[in-house]
Amino acid sequence: MAGGASAVPPGQLQAPPLIPPNGTTADPSPEDGAGPKAKTSAAVEPGTPEVGLHRKHREGRTLKPLRFRVDLGPTLSFTTVSDSGYYAFDDGSRLVGGGAFVRADGSLAKGVVFLGGGISYHGFRTDRQILGALSNSLVIHEPLVHARLSLRPIEGVDPFLDLAAGPSIQSVDVSNGAEPTISDQQVRAAVSAMGGFVLYLPRAWLPGAKSPPVTAGLEFAAGYQYRQALAVDANPEVDDDAIPIEGTSFGDVTMSGFTWSLAFILRVM
Repeated sequence: MAGGASAVPPGQLQAPPLIPPNGTTADPSPEDGAGPKAKTSAAVEPGTPEVGLHRKHREGRTLKPLRFRVDLGPTLSFTTVSDSGYYAFDDGSRLVGGGAFVRADGSLAKGVVFLGGGISYHGFRTDRQILGALSNSLVIHEPLVHARLSLRPIEGVDPFLDLAAGPSIQSVDVSNGAEPTISDQQVRAAVSAMGGFVLYLPRAWLPGAKSPPVTAGLEFAAGYQYRQALAVDANPEVDDDAIPIEGTSFGDVTMSGFTWSLAFILRVM
């Protein structure tokens, strides 16, 4: 045809222009000559809260493996005394005391098994008046040494087994007025076997860009505590030139029995 235009033979249809996939349009005049370019854009979901982005960042952080832990805090202890002689010092059968502890343990199996130990102190005091005439008082001081095996199946829950032993310093006072009639202090052995669990805040729940070094929680333990029997003897003090007086034994009392305790824990990792 005239004018240099290419003629389409009769009976043939011209093919439509090619459309790139995904609905993109090609640049009709690329500058680098490398062919058409697809126009793309990174779409951000509208309405995405900024807090959600921070939460994803916090949950995705890498926490360092636990290798060493230190626990400390106050504790309350309750012992149900099975010896009926304890009623001479208390209206009930429960010996209640308080104390504090500090312990440390280290990881044995990739932060799942921990072995360690520590020290603790518990103090107990109970008083009772009998028939309005006698005033009986019992005071116990117990510094103990602990060995502890702890597991960490999941972050935030630690079941454990605790063994402890030490001296039980027991003081008895019986008086019928201002002056004590019986005053005695004896050192006996104390041994306990306890089991329980610790509930604490997991590190992933705590604020901070890195692995938090401190968390807190509660500990519950139950078991049996054995204390050697306390001999309640009346040994009056007399002058050298006075008539000799022999003492009298009122028998023994054992403050052993089922024990449970509740503690607040501050854990440094």
